[in-house]
Amino acid sequence: MSTTDKKMTYRVTKEKYQQGLKKGWNDEDMLRPATYQVRRARHLNVKAVQKQKVTINLDSDILEFYKERAAQPGNPPYQTHINNELRRAIEAAKAPQNEFVTVAMLESPEFLSRLASKLKKAA
Repeated sequence: MSTTDKKMTYRVTKEKYQQGLKKGWNDEDMLRPATYQVRRARHLNVKAVQKQKVTINLDSDILEFYKERAAQPGNPPYQTHINNELRRAIEAAKAPQNEFVTVAMLESPEFLSRLASKLKKAA
């Protein structure tokens, strides 16, 4: 049996999970506490997800932020972090904008004032 067929056990403890939450990660960034049985695949034939190599100019502080995140043990490379953030931005842009209220809206006095006015008119 080659090393690529080797079965492995990966355990996520509550402590590791809580540490991730304190770092600002969410459920999309990490696994929930449990024991996972995994097997390394010999070949990965994923045609639906194809990556393309590009050259992009980023502000140095942005690049440094993602590199620091990636430098922490167990984290994927910084390119993966950037890709995940871009994917979230695309999904947010595709979501209907009128079906949710953001935290920023709830903290905005102007938004709350306009909302109160509309509710008074509707009543």
